[in-house]
Amino acid sequence: MGSGIAGLIRTRDLLGLATRIVGVVSTQAPAFALSFKSSKVVTTPTADTFADGVACRTPMADAVRIVCAGAERIVSVSEEEIAEAMRAYFRRLPTTQRRCRRRGAGGSDAGRRPHAGKARPV
Repeated sequence: MGSGIAGLIRTRDLLGLATRIVGVVSTQAPAFALSFKSSKVVTTPTADTFADGVACRTPMADAVRIVCAGAERIVSVSEEEIAEAMRAYFRRLPTTQRRCRRRGAGGSDAGRRPHAGKARPV
């Protein structure tokens, strides 16, 4: 859909930064890359990727406009490249993953527990 990269671009611009932003899509879900290349919304019949967040068949028109004006480029990567990047991430950051999972699980029912909102070790 493009909301993630569009949000990054808007935030960068609001902060007055010169950060270059590069989008990434799957070769199996090229709608946003095609939209960026043609500067208009391009719809594809499928978005056959396992990568959450990039499985987009029809990008949002506002996002395409923002990304075309503010992104450096859009890079297309294969499913295997995505899988390898995920494997590398999980190999290198196992502690971070466990902590994030615990925090997410803890936050999901914070209002129903007696210790919610109180400081406690993580």
